Amino acid sequence: MNPMITKEVKKLWQNKYASVRDYEIAACLKSNSDLQIKYKGKTITVPVDRLKYYKPGDRVFASKFGKPYKLVDIPFTQED
Repeated sequence: MNPMITKEVKKLWQNKYASVRDYEIAACLKSNSDLQIKYKGKTITVPVDRLKYYKPGDRVFASKFGKPYKLVDIPFTQED
């Protein structure tokens, strides 16, 4: 079992996608960690080998505290 990085999101885009910052995905890939996403008490786990297939959108967002980032939209389908 791989180590895991946990990310909590406050809302879903179009009620079905969890938006994760590109550098958070990069951190998972670099550390070979799965990504666990939590939303309103529900949890999904995205294996690290599947994370590399998700690509960020074209829009660049300005961060209040760091460098600019792009969002990666991951389908939020709850595990059983």
